Amino acid sequence: MSENATRYENVTPIKGVREGWEPPDLGGGGEPPDNPGMEARVAKLEEIAEKTGDRLSRIEQDIAVLKSQAPNYATKADVSEAKNSIIMWVVSAILLAQVLPAILKAVGQ
Repeated sequence: MSENATRYENVTPIKGVREGWEPPDLGGGGEPPDNPGMEARVAKLEEIAEKTGDRLSRIEQDIAVLKSQAPNYATKADVSEAKNSIIMWVVSAILLAQVLPAILKAVGQ
């Protein structure tokens, strides 16, 4: 058996992986992190994670503001009531504009 076979003897093979498969050599001499560019990638991921945390904090603040103002927003019932009120005022104004001249004409005679 090869040196890598004993190195990975505690690893359960994944179903469908060919027998005798060996992980690729990443050129790091076998010591963690096995890849010279790993430190730079981890640093970049940590930077992204920090920015993501800041963005999440701002989103949470925005949601808190929206929740605090929610009682002041118009509901569907409020809009429907306002619409009905406007319709009644317009219909009343039109009827009054049509009937008032007839009433004034009748009273004026």
